[in-house]
Amino acid sequence: MSQFIAHRLLLMVPVWLFLSIGVFSLVLLLPGDPVLSMLGEGASPDQVARLRSELGLDLPIYQQYLNWLARALQGDFGTSLMVRGKPVVVAIAERLPVTIELALLATLLTYLIAIPVGIYSALRRGSAGDAAVTTVATFALALPNFWFAILLILLFSFTLGWLPSSGWVPIQQDLVANLKRATLPVIALGLYNAAVVLRFVRSSLLEVLGEPYITTAHAKGLPSRLVVYRHALRSALIPVVTVGALILARILSGTVVVEVVFAIPGAGRLVTDAIMARDFLLVQALVLFFGTLTLLINLSVDVAYRWLDPRIKHS
Repeated sequence: MSQFIAHRLLLMVPVWLFLSIGVFSLVLLLPGDPVLSMLGEGASPDQVARLRSELGLDLPIYQQYLNWLARALQGDFGTSLMVRGKPVVVAIAERLPVTIELALLATLLTYLIAIPVGIYSALRRGSAGDAAVTTVATFALALPNFWFAILLILLFSFTLGWLPSSGWVPIQQDLVANLKRATLPVIALGLYNAAVVLRFVRSSLLEVLGEPYITTAHAKGLPSRLVVYRHALRSALIPVVTVGALILARILSGTVVVEVVFAIPGAGRLVTDAIMARDFLLVQALVLFFGTLTLLINLSVDVAYRWLDPRIKHS
């Protein structure tokens, strides 16, 4: 297993380099001059030239990239223009715990709903319960995150008054208040993805239940619960683990929208704020961070895939 992980890490290196090139190119695609964004429109040509030289923006593009990559590998992404002149790494670190909490809770909610409901639907294929589950899942897939989030605010905040509609309280400050403010964003993130995973669980389990070895296990008189949960479910979860990487990536990207709707000060909202403020250094660091995190998630899924079925060979 250790050799497999080392091999996968080596394969990630060129992918990460291509990612870094794409992230660095964001500066070239952003409208306007980043130097003028830093100095303001009233800056003199001498000030612009001096700052451009200090930032290395007067160098050839390839040299700029190599300098930026060298600093990025050391964790130095420069100083944020938007967050009171703080280092970019510090600005991200302050917002990251909020986004991580939302993503973890939304992932937990996704699988707490999807796996048992998907198993129920597969074992009762063609029943009224199966039809109801499929209908609700299809309806959930049709609702965009931001629209569903607004509906949750209208129902639970404005109409019923049960939960706050915006804001954030750190978990170390007040656990109850934290969970109250996290509930609606987590539901908005989790239910849509639960519908996706549920359909995978159902279809995968139905396919496995039709395999000859499952039929043989039933013919030997083994209890149905034992056949399903010990023999069928482990094989059925293999494709679900694969889609799990996509789901977690979707949840992370969904935090950008959800944090804006619920006015939550997380890393997702920081992305939109940095783009609006044209803080290109902060945008670069955030996109590179989320891209790197996605690569690591894919690696963890490959490892889990191998663990679930050692017969699977990876090239």
